[in-house]
Amino acid sequence: MGIIDVVPGPRVLCFPVGQACAWEGADGLTVVDPGTAGYAAGIAAPGPVARIVLTHFHHDHTGSAAEPRALTGAPVVARVLEAPVVRGDAPAPRP
Repeated sequence: MGIIDVVPGPRVLCFPVGQACAWEGADGLTVVDPGTAGYAAGIAAPGPVARIVLTHFHHDHTGSAAEPRALTGAPVVARVLEAPVVRGDAPAPRP
């Protein structure tokens, strides 16, 4: 996994397939759409993770949310309408 510092603060976390965005705040990193499963260690590597934000429920955005949450204890933030899909409590709606 590669890390690109765009300007001081925001970063792009590059995975073999896809990427995530992160920015560093006073309380740690906010990671946005952490990608597919398998990248928790790389997501946590740049610094302490304060929160994980999911913009929508697609697997390429949410698949790695549980792993860094378990590793860091960071809360996962999602829209209330999409939270049941992200948790696995409801099926994804058809497009």
